[in-house]
Amino acid sequence: MTASDANPSRPPYVFVSESLRSAWTEATAQPVGFTAVLKIALAILITLPLLALFLVLVAVTIVFGVAMLIVGWVWGAVRGLFRGGRDGAGRENVRVIARQR
Repeated sequence: MTASDANPSRPPYVFVSESLRSAWTEATAQPVGFTAVLKIALAILITLPLLALFLVLVAVTIVFGVAMLIVGWVWGAVRGLFRGGRDGAGRENVRVIARQR
């Protein structure tokens, strides 16, 4: 049996409010008003989405970095396949020129 079952006429936020209030009073030995509970709830409601946004941005940054590493590795491998007798600047190697003479 939950607290809301005991008195169904009271909305759930009343039980949350009373729970926060009693936890604060036990921790600080000072009573807290309803407005303080609302401020705490508002702070939580603002902080959680910002934290979620930050974590999403961190995850996107990590994924982007890994993707860039993979693309760079593949790009280098493909260039190595088709580079043939040329060096990185597009000039022919000295050995290739010597063989042609």
